[in-house]
Amino acid sequence: RHPCARIGVTLLVLVQDFWIYAEDPVNDSHVTANFPGMGHMMGLLTLDTVPTCGLVLLKVSLILAGIASGICLGRVILIKLVRARFKLIAFEGFEGALFVVGIMCCVMLMVA
Repeated sequence: RHPCARIGVTLLVLVQDFWIYAEDPVNDSHVTANFPGMGHMMGLLTLDTVPTCGLVLLKVSLILAGIASGICLGRVILIKLVRARFKLIAFEGFEGALFVVGIMCCVMLMVA
């Protein structure tokens, strides 16, 4: 019920609207955009376009390897870099861990 939380949620929705849909929040104001890597991630996550079972298994193993390495690398970056080196108070405990790990999973899925 805090006003900052309400403003933060509203701004988060606007940022996600720009990032995911490439839309201006004003009605009927669409903007074309290019998201490098987004097509690679989405192409990796679609399994219905694969012609053989071997390639389905390869895609699933790449997805699992990307997510697992993203989680491990995200935790290392969070603990060693963000908490130990920069000493950011916002990332103490479990605060912000999901953000860092989620970003690293996206990066590792682009790499995979």
